[in-house]
Amino acid sequence: MDEVSCHTLGVVFDALEERGICTDRVFEGLSLDIEALRDSRRRIDWALFAEIAERTCEACGGVLVAEEIGAAHFATPSFASFRRIASGLVRPRDVYWLAAKWFGRSLLSVVEIDFHELAGGRLRISLEIPEPYRFCLPLLHAIRGALRVMPRALGLADAEVGMLLEGRRARYDVDLPPSDAERRAPENGASFSEGEGLESALAELDRQQTRIEEQYRRLCDANRRIEQQAAELERAVGIGRDLARDLRQLEYRSEERVRSLTAANKELLGEVASRARYRKEPAPSPPSTAEERLATAATLARGIAHELNNPIGSILVAAEFAQASRNQDDWESIAWRSLDEIRALAQRSGAVVDDVLRFATDVSRPKVRVDVSITIDRAINRLRAEVRSYGTRIQLDTSRSCFALVNEPQIEEVLVNLLRNAIEAGGPGSSVSIRAETLGDTVRVRVADEGEGISSSERARIFDPFYTTKKLKNARGLGLTVVLAHVLEHEGSIDLQSDPGRGTVVTLELPAVRLR
Repeated sequence: MDEVSCHTLGVVFDALEERGICTDRVFEGLSLDIEALRDSRRRIDWALFAEIAERTCEACGGVLVAEEIGAAHFATPSFASFRRIASGLVRPRDVYWLAAKWFGRSLLSVVEIDFHELAGGRLRISLEIPEPYRFCLPLLHAIRGALRVMPRALGLADAEVGMLLEGRRARYDVDLPPSDAERRAPENGASFSEGEGLESALAELDRQQTRIEEQYRRLCDANRRIEQQAAELERAVGIGRDLARDLRQLEYRSEERVRSLTAANKELLGEVASRARYRKEPAPSPPSTAEERLATAATLARGIAHELNNPIGSILVAAEFAQASRNQDDWESIAWRSLDEIRALAQRSGAVVDDVLRFATDVSRPKVRVDVSITIDRAINRLRAEVRSYGTRIQLDTSRSCFALVNEPQIEEVLVNLLRNAIEAGGPGSSVSIRAETLGDTVRVRVADEGEGISSSERARIFDPFYTTKKLKNARGLGLTVVLAHVLEHEGSIDLQSDPGRGTVVTLELPAVRLR
């Protein structure tokens, strides 16, 4: 059998982690599951083990570093159970004898181990890697380092270990450190000899070793998750700060826009009054529409502040709560809940900003001749998921081409908003009718639903920013505001007729283009 226990790879992982070397560098091209190799219950092919050992020594500085690695590994948690059992022994000789048997359980199928006690407190341990197995020089040097520090399990000084390489065989001559404990053996400890409770001790050693390694892996995994979540929280806090800064900038721009509109309105009123005096006519009173537009601008600014302040405040609260809970036992679950909440709030804030930008932009978009019937088909296609979800029946009457001079992306956005409102208003299983026709110089599009209808007081505010009659959680009240802005930019008109219990009909009129 040419396999060894993955327990033997503990020295590899400890050496790489201590030196900060990425395991991928050593295992590159070997097609191995690194996490599976950390399970001491698994076994690995001897040739692969030898290849990994040689790559590890090369990455750490050469084969001579193997002795240092072996000595350092003896002090790691991987040897905790062995050290605890060995500390109950009396003679240093017994510690080495137990280690030889313990190594044998991991390497016995491949490596041949001989153990001899010599005169003068000396031991000779021989280890051979027979043919046809792959020779592994780093392993022999690592074992020398481990043999040197084994007396530490009894609180003794390090041993002197000579090493002689003879082909595929290594002979270790160990000069044991002096110990007064041997003279007090009956009172202070135990001594192992062949067969005296060895099998039960080794079995217990393996069980404890497996438990320690499993707990160690879990601690490492938990630490990695905590570090990852801490980084996510820091990123979320940064997003919250960025959103707060963007909100302040947006509020400043909104205030500038209101001031600009106010100044323009005053200038317009002054011009109208001047012309009226010139014509000897009474100056008209300020038009109510101008006042309404200024009020709408102020409402928009307040609405933006309200719509963004709430989620941004919640983002900061969630992040600070997660940070304050860092020392609690359930901090991991608290962190994930906070991150989910922060993500949802950030997405809502982004959607509000997108809607406001579409509404507030005053850039004139190019307009071309467009067949509105095709644009309607595209809008319906964009809403196919909602149509399928609600089970809505679409009744389409666009048998003739209806050409209009428009910016197609804007008009498609208008139609998507109107159709989505109709689908949601009608509810599951309802019908929505769309009709497009050309009447003289106008293309008229009519969208009708079977919903509950809208009262007269609601109709008066239906195009106001952030006003909505929807009961949906994600309704922001900017859809029809954006629709109105796009329609007015096209010098068109929009009319909404509705009564409670009788559904709603929205009529959109756009400038037509006659074909020559």
